[in-house]
This record gives sequence, C-alpha cells and structure tokens, in this order.
Amino acid sequence: MVLALTTDDMQTIAVVILGVVVLGGVASALVVKAIVGKVISLVVMLGLGGLVWSQRASISDCVDRVKQAAVASPLAPAATTCSFFGYEVEIPTDQIRPTGG
Repeated sequence: MVLALTTDDMQTIAVVILGVVVLGGVASALVVKAIVGKVISLVVMLGLGGLVWSQRASISDCVDRVKQAAVASPLAPAATTCSFFGYEVEIPTDQIRPTGG
C-alpha cells in the first residue's frame, strides 16, 4: 500500500518540521548560553582569586621586610608603606619592634 501525500500535506509536514527545528535551536541556545555563562563566571572568579592571593603574598613579604628592618635597626622610621592593589598601606614599625632590651 502506497501512502499518497498531497502538496498541502507536504507543506504542513515541512512547517511542523521547521517548528521542531526552531524550538530545538532555541532550547540548544539556552543550554549553551547557561554553560558558557557558568564557564565565564568560573574563569573570572578563579582569576580574581589568583590576583588576591598574589597580592596577599606580596603584602606579607613586604611586612616581613619591614619587620626585619625594624629589628635590625632600632633607628628605623616609625612607619613605612607597602603596596596593595596599587594603594599604599602604612605599616607602623613601632608596633612590630621588640620591646625591652
């Protein structure tokens, strides 16, 4: 038995298939958008975390140098500065000098 389709039937089937393809494309775009958004957010957060970690290490090294200078020379200035994200942070040496003597 042969199924005979008219041109109207074929146009209807084509419109239905086109609708399914468009809906599939929209659904696919939403899924990809969600995944790409999550990946971009993850990369940005990891980058910011790395930047903060490197600045933390930099300020820690600077404070250690200030402490060593204060211990080595009691006549060192009362305060010095270290850079943190481009801002100068004052490190008071009178608070880290050893007391007594």
